[in-house]
Amino acid sequence: MSPAAKSSNLLYISNPDPANQAVFVFSYPRGQLVGTLTGIGYPQGECVDAAGNVFITSLQAQGIYEFAHGGTTPINTLTDPTAGDPEGCSVDPTTGNLAVTNFYGPGGVGQGDVLVYPNATGTPVQYQPVNIYHLSYPAYDNAGNLFVDGVDQNFLNPSLAELAHGGSAFATVALTPPIQLAGNVQWDGKFLAVGGGNAQQGAFISRFVVSNGKGYLIGTTPLTGISQLAGFLDEFWIRGKRVVGPDILEGVVLSWNYPAGGSPIKAITGLSYPYAATVSKGP
Repeated sequence: MSPAAKSSNLLYISNPDPANQAVFVFSYPRGQLVGTLTGIGYPQGECVDAAGNVFITSLQAQGIYEFAHGGTTPINTLTDPTAGDPEGCSVDPTTGNLAVTNFYGPGGVGQGDVLVYPNATGTPVQYQPVNIYHLSYPAYDNAGNLFVDGVDQNFLNPSLAELAHGGSAFATVALTPPIQLAGNVQWDGKFLAVGGGNAQQGAFISRFVVSNGKGYLIGTTPLTGISQLAGFLDEFWIRGKRVVGPDILEGVVLSWNYPAGGSPIKAITGLSYPYAATVSKGP
């Protein structure tokens, strides 16, 4: 890691390519490579807490590694007691709790679940949304409500569920219009952002207002220049006026204006399998 990295904003890109398993760290927004994290074992999803600590899920280790901003050695390692398939993660800004989704159950088979680690430590509380069998990604909003999306046992019928702040069970959220794919969800600071796409519109992000178990579309961000027709089936990152996301097929990480979208304004090339993106702010 470059000595100057700790004083900069950093973009973390997981790369679970069997031939090159690593997390690449770039200066943000310049996109200059400043470091590489290895030894994580099929790194998957990523998220950041209020202190800038970065959490990275590991498929091989069936757990989660925590790194300080710009650090190269984990400051904490969390175990998935269900021995599931850890996919995405999100940190509750109101409590510091860490939510991790398992796409599959133990041993890579069966129903996945959501694990919530109190204050990102210790033994998690396990949840299984009744309307989702395979969990994709989680997202906390500013009030500490937790949203997750996924599909049924046949990998069809994408759904969204919400664990209200202080609640004990997930409830189905009915979106109007319904989501077409189970991809990534993010809280963009004001709205719930859901990635997706179709043959007619290409890739896009849908922005929803969610209240009382219902979500209403308030805008769509079209994203051109990405080769994956479905758009962000893997993890993008949104803050302020910028969205950053991986294009796995082309080995490139793209940035767009948000919520305007359109053509990418920046590209980081030369990666083999960019899977997830997150940004940790410097001091």
